[in-house]
Parts: sequence; structure tokens; C-alpha cells
Amino acid sequence: MKTLTPALAAHLAGEVTTLCTCWKVSRTDGVILGFTEHDQDVVIDGIIYKAATGTTPTAIAASADLAVDNVDVTVVLDDVVITEADLWSGVYDNASVQMLLVNWASPADGSLVLSNGHIGQIRMGGPSATAEVRGLVQAFATNIGDFFSAGCRATLGDVHCRIDLSGLTVAGTVGRITSQRIFSLSGTGPVLEPTLPNRTVVAGRSFTHKIAATAFFDPAGNLLMFTASLGDGTALPSWLAFNATTLTFSGTPPGGVPSLTFSVTASDGAASVSGAFSLTIDPAGTSFSIPPVVAETPGNVRVPAGTAFGFELSPTTFYDADGEGLAYSASLSSGASSPPWFAFGALPSWIAFSAATLGFTGTAPLDGPNDANGVQQINQYILRLQATNGAGAVASCDFLLIATVSGDQGPPAAGYYAGGVVTFTSGANFGIPMEVKDSNGATLTTFLSMPRPLAVGDTFSIYPGCDKTAATCQDTYNNIINFRGEPFVPGIDAAMEYPGAPNG
Repeated sequence: MKTLTPALAAHLAGEVTTLCTCWKVSRTDGVILGFTEHDQDVVIDGIIYKAATGTTPTAIAASADLAVDNVDVTVVLDDVVITEADLWSGVYDNASVQMLLVNWASPADGSLVLSNGHIGQIRMGGPSATAEVRGLVQAFATNIGDFFSAGCRATLGDVHCRIDLSGLTVAGTVGRITSQRIFSLSGTGPVLEPTLPNRTVVAGRSFTHKIAATAFFDPAGNLLMFTASLGDGTALPSWLAFNATTLTFSGTPPGGVPSLTFSVTASDGAASVSGAFSLTIDPAGTSFSIPPVVAETPGNVRVPAGTAFGFELSPTTFYDADGEGLAYSASLSSGASSPPWFAFGALPSWIAFSAATLGFTGTAPLDGPNDANGVQQINQYILRLQATNGAGAVASCDFLLIATVSGDQGPPAAGYYAGGVVTFTSGANFGIPMEVKDSNGATLTTFLSMPRPLAVGDTFSIYPGCDKTAATCQDTYNNIINFRGEPFVPGIDAAMEYPGAPNG
């Protein structure tokens, strides 16, 4: 039931009315805007409902049943109130809309709420845009819940996926323009591998903690400078030193110091990226068990494919509580949380491991491995380092070995950014995100043309996509434990099969 103020009810009952329709739009970024079809601005409860946008609605219809009542509203893009960039940036997506009937000659008489809803599809057309305003009943037509699917239902980086996109997001600059959909990078800022290793130490006992040199890299090959601070940006405590050349922390934590978070920042002079890790301080070593434990989780390692490489993991990767010495071994892993259908085993023949130095040497092939179906994958391998003490107790940790094409420190393979999102941080397309259709080296192709002209020197940020397969979740992101798909549940074809049924 709709309610009216006495003043507005009296006006509606009169022979002559001065009525207009107004729209109150509450955007997802918190901005509230008002629009009206009247030829002059109308002020209601302190909000100015502007007439300059040339707002024109279709007929407003409502019913007592559960039929969805939608209205289309056309507005003129004026680059002041409603801008094309805002529409493309998504701030109007799912914005709430309240439609009001008001006496423009006396707005103080009150208003009649005609409907409430949300903005749905927006269609761009020349100097104007048409927005679909969906009524509240639209929610009843929306599917709620998950469906079985072979592919993952999560979106890369969301609460279900749990991948931290901040470590995968890189900065770039447009260097060459082929079209409004195809452009190439002139260089990118430094990149952080997904995480920095955490560390557990004992109060009163000196320690060193080395960040792997491969934890940060610059796709453009620029020299990186490193700084370190507490997680809140303040200076390191006096008992802790940081060597920016070797990326090594060293010190002796005093008793009574709480666990701390530290930040390491890499800068190429124009752009920077930061990574954080936690230092857990055990007051008396009571948290260590007799079996060995992982003290430093190795970071991802990048090596050039087709060229001999060599690297060593930190000798303090494991902590031996009883001090009897550890024996080390290495293998090819499917990930610490992998289900049983992902096999793992001996190292590939091109990798050699030294238990004495925790060193790996070899020459990665130029072609990636094949999956179970013979399809070539990107050059990434999950390696497992295992430590065993004299009593046979075991601890292990996994890290990713990424073989980049020789001479190319960019994405590990063609298509790496396919399905990802590029967002421009300068230029005419500032703030506008666009999904990436494909990538090939330094060249990006977006699904749709950028709405405004691209220019050499425009900057942007970009993160990779995911094809939602179990193989990519495991091999690329080592995240199979959060995979939200059912690739092995039989589908309708399997359910309808019968003995002797022909294939195809």
C-alpha cells in the first residue's frame, strides 16, 4: 500500500497538477545522484534532482502478482553528471534506484514512491545511454545456489578462490597500438611472486631469514632496489637488520616481543610492489615439536628455459628441534593439498638435486610438460623438498619452478593473461576495466574495444585469468584445495549410456 502526505494527496485530487518523476540513484561507490524528467532541477530532502541529463523513462507498470516489472530510462551523457567513463567503470552496476512522483511546484508537499529497484543492463548508444531498472521481484527470478560443473565456480581472487591477486597484479605501459582492442606493452613494473615465506624463531636466539632473490623480478629487466619496514610502514625494530643487497634479515628477538609482520618493497624507480611475511616469535621454543618443521617456506623460483640454471634454497628452510641432523631429498610434487588422482614422483631427468647444499641445477626444456591428455602445459613445475631426521620423522614443503622462455622475463606462456582484467590507470580510459581475451608475449587483446582512444604511454594494471579447469588450478596456482568444480562427476551423456552404445 502506497502512502501519501495530505498535501500531495490534495494536489493529486485537484483538477490541475504539476507532477514530475524523479529518480534517486545510489551508486556502488557511495555516491547518491538525483535525476528528473522535469525541465528544471527539483530539490527533495536536500538532494538536487537534475534536469540537465534529459532523463526519459518508458511506461511504469506494476502488478500484484510476481511478474517482473522493469523500466528503461534513457539519459544523455554530459561528461559532468553522468560520464561514459563511470558507466564503463561499473559504478552504476546494480546501483539501487528509487522512483518518485513529486509536485515540482511544491516539493515540500512530499513524494510518492512509485517503485524501488536496481540498475541492470546498460546499453550505450552515441551520446546517450539506456539503463534497465529492474524491480524488486527480479530477485525471485535469480538462481540461488551452486550447480555441479566440471569447471570451477569461483572467480580468481574471490573469497572462495582465496588467491591473493595483489601478488599477481603488474603495472604496464602501452608501447604500441594495433587497434582499440590490441596493444603491446613497453614495459612493466616489478612483480612479486604470490607470497613471501613466513618464519618462526625463538626469543633470545639469533637467526637469519633470507628472501629468495627470485621472489621479485622486473619484466622489463630494470635494476630493483629493496627496502624493508614493519607491516604498518614504520621502521624496523633496533634488534633486526635488513641487508638490501642479499635480501637477508638478521637479529636476535628479545623476550616478550609479539609476533610481527614485515613488508619488503621492490622498486625500479618508476613503479614498486610490496610483499609481506610474518615472523612468529616463540618465547622459549615450546612450539617446536621433536620432528623437523618448516621454518621458511621457499618462494617461487624463475629460471630461463633452454639455459643452464642453478639455485640453492636456504639452509634454514627446516628447523631440527633435537639437533641430530637432517637428510634431504627432492621430488616432483602435485602440491601439498592435492587429491589422490594427481600423481607425483621423481624429479625430471633434467633437474639434479644436491642434498648437501639444497641446490638445484639443470636446463629446463623449452616446451612445457604434457597433461594426461597429451596437451602441452605451461612451463611450471611444483617441486617438493623433504627433510627426515634420525628417527624417521618427516617434514616437507613445496615451491613452484617457473621456466621462462629464454630472453623473455614476461608472462610464462602465451595466454597467461587470457580471462584476466586490465584496468587503465591513466589516459582517456582512466579507471575503466576490461576483460582480456588473449595475450601473446607483450601483446594484449581485450574482449571489447576500449571506449576511448588509446595512446602510447597510457598506464594500466593487469592480472592473469583462469580457465577454471582443475589442471590450471593445480599447475598454475597450486590451489587445488580451493577448486570448486566437479570434473569427475558423470554428466547426462554418461547417465544415458547403454551397453553397446556407439561413440560420438
